[in-house]
Amino acid sequence: MDQEYFAFYWTFPVPWAGFHRLPAEIEDAARASRTIRHSRAMVRAFLSQNGGRLLPDGELAMIELAPDRGSPELGEAFLRVLRRAEARRARVALVDFSGHRGWRSHQYLARHHDHPYCTLIPASPEDVHLSGFNPFDNFEAWRDRNRARISGKPDHRQKVLEALLVLDGASMAGRARALNDLRLATYTGKAWTAESLRKFLVAHSDR
Repeated sequence: MDQEYFAFYWTFPVPWAGFHRLPAEIEDAARASRTIRHSRAMVRAFLSQNGGRLLPDGELAMIELAPDRGSPELGEAFLRVLRRAEARRARVALVDFSGHRGWRSHQYLARHHDHPYCTLIPASPEDVHLSGFNPFDNFEAWRDRNRARISGKPDHRQKVLEALLVLDGASMAGRARALNDLRLATYTGKAWTAESLRKFLVAHSDR
């Protein structure tokens, strides 16, 4: 009988691009994230080559809380899946990108790599044939785009401050709505709220 598997996939959000969450359904999540889609392809290839089978509803895709660091919450979610697998003598497949130049290393997931019910599937650039997607090129491109955005942050701040000069006297909520109407979002791509605008003004009041 084939070994039964759960599969755990994850990715980072890209707030400034409007990518904050994943759809609940795994097929929709794979369409929304190329990293999730590629991870699924790797897991399926591994199971085909090693005589394993995915459990019904055994795939879980999650998105991290922050765009630049792993969280203990994701590690805890992975551990819960490992415990489910242990209860039914199944295994959990996890794609590991960190073997290539340290990309997507995650300290809270790494704590469970040696768990007896964890099957780690190392990713490499040669796996591009599985999905037509090279995740490492993608990770590098997003890093470069993020660096470019960081270097442009003063320009964004100045545009917001200049727009607020015209809106002087309006309530905080009114100014937040006006900025949103101007399509001048926060630096991370979110709509302004009265609270986020207040924090922005406090942070830049002495500049």
